[in-house]
This record gives sequence, structure tokens and C-alpha cells, in this order.
Amino acid sequence: MSRRRIAFHTLTPGLGVLYFGPRHGLLRRRGVGIAQILALDPECEVVHVRTFVPARVLGPRGVIDVGFLPLAFAAFTISVCSLEGAYPVPTDFWPALSIWRKERDAGTAGIFAVPLWEAAAMARETVTESGVAGHVTIDYAYPVRRDRTEPFTVVRAVC
Repeated sequence: MSRRRIAFHTLTPGLGVLYFGPRHGLLRRRGVGIAQILALDPECEVVHVRTFVPARVLGPRGVIDVGFLPLAFAAFTISVCSLEGAYPVPTDFWPALSIWRKERDAGTAGIFAVPLWEAAAMARETVTESGVAGHVTIDYAYPVRRDRTEPFTVVRAVC
């Protein structure tokens, strides 16, 4: 499916996604990343995705970069370059989804409302700032509040 208007109800778990990366270089060309839709929350229009490390960075495809990211549907749609075929939905993200939903219901966890590449970069930056060296798979990441009166200003990333 080429880049066009995407309706939330047309998305399904397991769908492969090519998403735009940041612009680079003199010609401001964009890279493309690989992701997969893991789950959908229709009541709040949240798309839960997993991102993969590009083959040119770490070898063969299929290496998970961030295992679970909750993304606002509007941010998802501006990120998508194309929707690809359906793949089996993994189950290893279920604990992360459960944790995120409990924290969201408590008002302490949020969703990323930035393009997918930026959400993944924020998660990676959080891990790097915590002193982790080299590439490590991030199990899950999402915005959190320090307390219920503040906006979502911190990214929780768990490896």
C-alpha cells in the first residue's frame, strides 16, 4: 500500500510498516525504518508498534530495536511510508502492553505524539543517558509523568 490516507479501522496487528526517518545531508533525504503493528487501542486511537534495527547498522533484518512503543494514530499516519504484508504477531510484548495499560489507567503513562522515528530516538537517547554502551534491545518505552500534575516529560525505557 503506498502512502495515502490511512483509516484506523484498516490497520491490523501484524501489519509490517515502512516509516520515514529523519532528513539527512545536504539534499535532506529521508531514511526509511522498519516496524510492525503489535496491537491497537481503538477507544483512544493508539497504535502499538515495534521497530527493527536497519540491516545496514547491525546485520540481518529482524533484530528488534524497540520492542514496544505506544504511538498516537495521528503521529503514526505522518510516519508511514508504506504498509507492507501481514506477519505473525509476536506475544513477547504482552507484559509491556499490560504494564503500559495499567499505568495509563492510573494517569501516569502516556503515548508518543511525535513521528515514529523520533519516538524510537527518544527511547534510545534515554537508554544512552543511563549509561548503557553499544546497541541493546529496548523492551519497551513510553512517556511518563513525574507526578499527576505535570505533563508527560520523561521517557521510560526498559531494556
